[in-house]
Amino acid sequence: MEEEDGSYEEIVCTLTNDYVVEQLIISGGMVIPAIKQQLVFRLDEFPDRLLRKSKDLFLETVELLEKKLK
Repeated sequence: MEEEDGSYEEIVCTLTNDYVVEQLIISGGMVIPAIKQQLVFRLDEFPDRLLRKSKDLFLETVELLEKKLK
């Protein structure tokens, strides 16, 4: 999450049966909440995307998924 002048950007990922939906949401301060970007990945594509962005984010996501799948 990045914050600037009372507004912030947040990336929200939603897991469906076969896809991960990644949304960039901007809100806060005087900014009306809005989805500025939405990307859809197959489950087999998403781990590579996470690794390119951040290894820490990848590990955190894997831990969350493991908890959900147990």
